Amino acid sequence: MLHAGEKLGTRIANKASRCPVLNSVRAFRSMISYFNAANESTETTKDSNVTVSKRNYDSTCPFANMKYFFEDYLSPNGTKNGYQHAVPDTKKKFISPTKTKPRNRNALPMEIENACVAKLDVLKDAGNYREFIDVERHCGDFPKATWRYEGKEKEVVVWCNNDYLGQGQNKYVMRKCKQALNSHGLGAGGTRNISGTSNFTTYLESELAHMHEKEAALVFNSGYIANQASLGTFPQLLKDCVIISDSLNHASMIHGIRESKCEKVIWRHNDLNHLEEILKRYDISKPKLIAFESVYSMDGDISPIRRICDLAEKYNAMTFIDEVHAVGMYGHNGGGVAQRDGESDRITLVSGTLGKAIGSFGGYVAGPKHVIDAIRSYASSFIFTTALPPAVLATSLASIQYLKEAHMLREMHQIRSFETKQALERANLPVIWSESHIVPLMVGDAALCKRASDRLLHEHGIYVQPINYPTVPVGTERFRLTPTPFHTTEMIHDLVQAVEEVWNYLEIPRTIPQIYANPNQPNIDKIRPALHTPWVEVETVSTPEPVCALELSGDKCGRELNSCTQCGCLQLALN
Repeated sequence: MLHAGEKLGTRIANKASRCPVLNSVRAFRSMISYFNAANESTETTKDSNVTVSKRNYDSTCPFANMKYFFEDYLSPNGTKNGYQHAVPDTKKKFISPTKTKPRNRNALPMEIENACVAKLDVLKDAGNYREFIDVERHCGDFPKATWRYEGKEKEVVVWCNNDYLGQGQNKYVMRKCKQALNSHGLGAGGTRNISGTSNFTTYLESELAHMHEKEAALVFNSGYIANQASLGTFPQLLKDCVIISDSLNHASMIHGIRESKCEKVIWRHNDLNHLEEILKRYDISKPKLIAFESVYSMDGDISPIRRICDLAEKYNAMTFIDEVHAVGMYGHNGGGVAQRDGESDRITLVSGTLGKAIGSFGGYVAGPKHVIDAIRSYASSFIFTTALPPAVLATSLASIQYLKEAHMLREMHQIRSFETKQALERANLPVIWSESHIVPLMVGDAALCKRASDRLLHEHGIYVQPINYPTVPVGTERFRLTPTPFHTTEMIHDLVQAVEEVWNYLEIPRTIPQIYANPNQPNIDKIRPALHTPWVEVETVSTPEPVCALELSGDKCGRELNSCTQCGCLQLALN
């Protein structure tokens, strides 16, 4: 029993002070602190200014705490004497094993290996070989990151990330993820049919249906699989269905259409006259599905959704829209461009991703409940795949709920994109003025694009990936810049200066390649940023007053507004 006036924390502390095991832990910690202090006076390493990220000693078992202590502060010395003191390696928390060649070389016949090498050489010679850049994002300091290469490290600014709104480091969303991790554990444990359906799955699918103003939704393990499974399954269930596909549709949509084994007709990109010509060929009662995207990510152009829906209704066709580069960034619910334009209820099926503006992982499709149920019941890539982990689902759920009201965040996103286009144009650089948040910067040569990317990274600490064939046609190679609300005016200035230096150094033309046909040209607006929703009044400001969450406790985080998510102050300021 607690006595009057006695604090619970004081009594627990007194109990703990009498525990011999915990006292041993404290003694070892004191000893290690002594050794660390001695080492710091005699050794200087490049990691000496790094803050040690200590283990969370929160086990209820004191012996587990002791074991954690030995793991963190002591290491085997290879002798029978047991352990010796070791300073924790704060940089390499995860160490990959040394790569070795297989002992049995007969596992891969030499002629097969030579064939693979020859194919890779073709890509390298053309400048189309894709290299992975080892980048560790700085949570709370987005878009800054650490680039690791050849045993070295360098801080860089990322300009090609699809986490458009910085939700991947939103502290509110991260807390929800951690809560789900603590309550549900790691993996889903099976497919959706076999123990893999958690309450977070149910909540998320209801939230997605509400966001898009649809009856139902179905979550997949990626946006690619969502498109492939939906377009590969639903049309196949209809008798004699024809799929009419935009010529610039994503590879995942093409994969699904091919898998459906339905009749396929390609219509010229956003060419409504050509689309109507195709629709006229078929009987009014024949099942028809028009498949297209809202925002085409390489050029940043937006499809004429209203007029496509007009044609669909006129010729009794269904519609399938891919909103992966618009979800969270447009519409009064963050439901995409169709919602922004007031056309959501005219779309049959909408697909999206949870891995871009939502800042999580996965994909989904939303639409009429019986259509969604049919896809759920027949799509093999859904039925036989282990479900997403509960913590990932909780992350997506929290982010979507947050973004429904984050209109100022969407406003800031469009402003930063607009400012980037303006700055590049003032410098006479070949920027494409898109209708959306995408900022294409044209190069026109695969080899030059790769060299420019390398120089920006090595010399200027700016990370942007080259976009080459087959993602874009030969001769239209480019950078695809993706500004976020967290890219500051100073970062935009540094980017333009760096690009100018690289363009001059490599003698890259400052003109848009003649072969490039800009689909944005009729609709560009160089006076104001792109509209994210006409239904919600948002005051356009470029630098809102900072509101720090820590002020509630009489403290401040001390960061500038445009780079701070450590305490969530930017999110609060933008809400």
